[in-house]
Amino acid sequence: PLSLIKYLYNQCDVYPEEKIKVLANEFIAKCSKLTAIPKDLAMRTAGYIFTHYKMEKDDKEGMKYVKEPLIKKTDEQLLTLANDLIFLVTGNEEANIYFDEGNYRILLDQSKKTPFDIVTLFLTKKVKEYRLTLELYLDSTKRIPDRLNSMFSWINMTLTKLKEKNKAEYDKMKTDLSNNICKIGKINVNEMYSLVNLWFQKEKKLILVKLEEDKQIQLQYVEILIQKINASLEENENNIEEEEPGETAAVLKLHVQLLCDMKQTQKILPCLMKNPLYPLDDCLQLCLKNKVNDASIYLYQTTGDPTKALKLSLELFTDVYTRIHNNLKLKSQLNENMHTLLLTEIQEKLAKCIEVCEHNEQQNDDLWFTLLDKLYASYGEISA
Repeated sequence: PLSLIKYLYNQCDVYPEEKIKVLANEFIAKCSKLTAIPKDLAMRTAGYIFTHYKMEKDDKEGMKYVKEPLIKKTDEQLLTLANDLIFLVTGNEEANIYFDEGNYRILLDQSKKTPFDIVTLFLTKKVKEYRLTLELYLDSTKRIPDRLNSMFSWINMTLTKLKEKNKAEYDKMKTDLSNNICKIGKINVNEMYSLVNLWFQKEKKLILVKLEEDKQIQLQYVEILIQKINASLEENENNIEEEEPGETAAVLKLHVQLLCDMKQTQKILPCLMKNPLYPLDDCLQLCLKNKVNDASIYLYQTTGDPTKALKLSLELFTDVYTRIHNNLKLKSQLNENMHTLLLTEIQEKLAKCIEVCEHNEQQNDDLWFTLLDKLYASYGEISA
């Protein structure tokens, strides 16, 4: 198609309407045999190139320049022109079409007023409007998932170039990325992690603070960090290297806090049992505050206080026992379904009390007597 365009440029100096139709039809017919270019794009490319561009050949450079002032064109013409430029430039690097930055900016000012963000996206890259390019990607990638790889490729490529050539712009772009880190995480949290890991090694604490704006994304990001921590533990036999002292403990404590905040407390105990690096005292206080009882019982034992573990277990047992007792007092109005459920629950609570005693009997066999005293007193009340 580009060879055809060049041929037509060289053959025609004036383009009357009938001649344009002939040329456009010829262009479409030949394109359809050569490529999968859509008919409307081919027609638009041919028609607008021939009617709206005045091209002149530069003998020195061998380039074809756009000479007609773009400012006189309508919005529709400008957008069509921009679309066609995208096709030409991305379709073949030898398109031989040249715009200076001023012309690109005229197109950009027009395209900003329209919903055609693919045009604006292309033009912002041309004029190096990094912030606007990022905003366009963030606004459109959720709607157009195919742009995901393009967005992260552009971010990494641009940061690489700016780091080498323009430190001020590099720092500005990193600031823009950190300020939009929640939006990036919503698009793809795994890609966000890779981005942070590659470009924000020294700003990881800042990223965690920025993610406080969206607890769900913050939790997802923290859980990716914990996956990496667990993998490192398996490789290094429970030893882990830290860039800063306490960095891992802070992440793990934050994980427990987020699970409490997001009402996902059922995940806490399995996490604590899998990873020995959780700060036990801090996690115990969080679990007690948020009434995460199974994790609190486990942490009491892990921190060497089985007496408090049994005390909490008995409190939970007593709570169910009291509800059973109250239900029995109703006699004729006894709720049998509730009674059945409560009996199942009290067996579970009793099993937890027995488990605490068994697990800690070598350190403290008095636990058994505490449990038996409670059971005897409860039996006496029910019998009465």
